[in-house]
Amino acid sequence: MLKGHRFKARFSRVFSSQFGMVFSDWLSLAFLFLTVLVLSLVAGWFPDGLSAIFFEHRLKQGLIMVGVSVIFLLLILLFARWLAGSYRYEVYSTTPSRKKMLVLFLSNLRGDVETLNGELNRLLERLSRAGSSGEKLELINSSLSFRSWRMPLEAVGFHLPVLERVVVITSKESSPQFPLFKRLVGELYPELKPSDVKEVRVDDFEDFNSVQEAIERVYDVLKSANYRNRDVILDITGGKKIVSIVGALLSLNPGREFQYISTTDYTVKSYDVEVTRDD
Repeated sequence: MLKGHRFKARFSRVFSSQFGMVFSDWLSLAFLFLTVLVLSLVAGWFPDGLSAIFFEHRLKQGLIMVGVSVIFLLLILLFARWLAGSYRYEVYSTTPSRKKMLVLFLSNLRGDVETLNGELNRLLERLSRAGSSGEKLELINSSLSFRSWRMPLEAVGFHLPVLERVVVITSKESSPQFPLFKRLVGELYPELKPSDVKEVRVDDFEDFNSVQEAIERVYDVLKSANYRNRDVILDITGGKKIVSIVGALLSLNPGREFQYISTTDYTVKSYDVEVTRDD
């Protein structure tokens, strides 16, 4: 059963990478259907027309069939040449809608886990006396050790109360710190259960293929749990620059969206990258 699921996930990934742009859009699908229909007509009429001209002595009918076939074929070729022009990437920036699933990268903090754990205990005492989540985030921002985690924590808070699950992709360095991040999430957002925050580990955030495979693995798991692409958003604020590059590239897949948290005013912006014709 597990092998069957892996094969299905792998085949789905390959199929989506090759044909996803066509089958994700009803207009593209309709055009594909019409193209196949016209090519089928040409494949039938052209040889039948030649047969009518040379073997069945039905010159007029044969010429009409061959002529119509040639016209249709030329129209398809001309349209294909027009489509083969230059293209560019169009990036649309908006405030995202709240999502059920958030995927984010956890950057590593300076210091060993034991020291950080002691600092976190003292920070949690201060957070317990704070009022709103905004005040708690400001306290985290004032902490030299944990201030870099404010952005992923902002990302989690933005998507509540719709948010159901958080998948945290960690590196070899940040993986030992994941329990600390989980404790902070629990303090700021008690509506999320510990089981709602999951870890997926990557050995190196600077390894393009490893990061890509981790993201695709997450999307496969979420798809098997009946989450659609529009239910998921990928936050690329944490981690290293390669993470941002991979996240942006993978968002070209139909229906995928990524977001970034401003490091100045902490606003959340989502980005949808589309390929458009450069006229």
